[in-house]
Parts: sequence; C-alpha cells; structure tokens
Amino acid sequence: MSERLYRPSNVTEGDMFMDGLCFRCKKEKACQILSDTFIYGITDWISDSGKRHNSRCRYYHNCKGRAGGPTEGVACKICGG
Repeated sequence: MSERLYRPSNVTEGDMFMDGLCFRCKKEKACQILSDTFIYGITDWISDSGKRHNSRCRYYHNCKGRAGGPTEGVACKICGG
C-alpha cells in the first residue's frame, strides 16, 4: 500500500480537521504533523476538466474542481494557469 498525504479540499475541511484533532492536542505547538500540513503550495484551482486556473482567472474557485499546485493540470488558455 502506498502512503498518501492528507490534503484538505477546502478551508472548511481544514478547519474541521484542526478543530477535531489539532486544537485538542497537548503537543500542538511542537507537532510535526501540524508542520507537515504546510508541505503543499496551494496557489491554483484545478477544474474537473483538468485545467489549471490562477487567482486572476474567472474560473478560479468558480467551477467544480479542487485546490492544486502550479505544476498540476493543463494551463488555462485564458489566464495561463
């Protein structure tokens, strides 16, 4: 079985994770798991069609998709991804 990193799909899901686990933990300030959550650089939106949109694009968070990084998906022809 391959190891998968956990990445919340949106801010609400991330807040629920933190509220349910991290904010109740006594090790919060020195937690490696919490530090590792910042491994992803989420700057773009990957639409369900596989196109990458940057924050200046009209489709950024305005279509079905997920958060992603700058090397995922195919660059949008409108914004350049």
